[in-house]
Amino acid sequence: MRKLYYFLICFIMLLAISYSAKAAASNVYIADDAKLLTEDERDDLQKYLESLDGNLNYVAVTTEENDFGRSTDEILESYYNNKYDDTQAGIAFIIDMYHREIILSGYGDTRFLLKKSDEQDVTDNVYRYAMNGEYYDCILNAFEQADVIVNDGFVLRPMRIIVTALISLIIGFLLPFFIAMRKRSKLSLDTEEREIIMTGAGVIATATVYDTAKRHIVRAVESSGSSFGGGSSYSGGYSGGHSSSHSSSHSSGSFSSHSSGGHSSGGHSF
Repeated sequence: MRKLYYFLICFIMLLAISYSAKAAASNVYIADDAKLLTEDERDDLQKYLESLDGNLNYVAVTTEENDFGRSTDEILESYYNNKYDDTQAGIAFIIDMYHREIILSGYGDTRFLLKKSDEQDVTDNVYRYAMNGEYYDCILNAFEQADVIVNDGFVLRPMRIIVTALISLIIGFLLPFFIAMRKRSKLSLDTEEREIIMTGAGVIATATVYDTAKRHIVRAVESSGSSFGGGSSYSGGYSGGHSSSHSSSHSSGSFSSHSSGGHSSGGHSF
């Protein structure tokens, strides 16, 4: 009788431990529908996400279905909403093999800490893993960097630095040119009959000015054959999503289980 009593106690304890473990993992959802992860990689990802903030939901998705023309951001949103409510704070990441795109999203209060610009920078940092077929590293690094940002940490943003440097170079080239053109346009003209031909740089415009004692004719002809190549693009992907107009107060690193709905998202093609 005593042995049966001890057996029942042990059995109840095992059930309690099993239930606790299951409850602790309820904030993690992995849907590897594209079969990009091995069983060991999936287990390792599960353990890592379970080790993060228990007040956040974590959703990792891989897919290769067209899903009736929906965008990658919409597909990720449907996965999140099928498991959780979009008012609940969380982080979601998807590798979409059909659209060849990755998206990182913040839900609930998380979108106030993980902003669209942050999500764009993270996907800029990790898209090369997906491009090289290193899907586990892509997902893991995305969640690692997102967790650092949410907890007020520092993440390297090399693409932003590169674009800033390129823009600075372009401005540094154009500014002296416009200053010189402005000074030249203010030169005084004599009343004697003469002809002035002023040709600016071909990348901007071509102007011809004729000035005579009897008649002044100013004609500006824009060059249609040349243009200045504008801008620099470092993100080949999609920067989608939306965020709710509602706002809620929260302290750094802590989240309420329910908050205002909506999400923010940023992505990159690969």
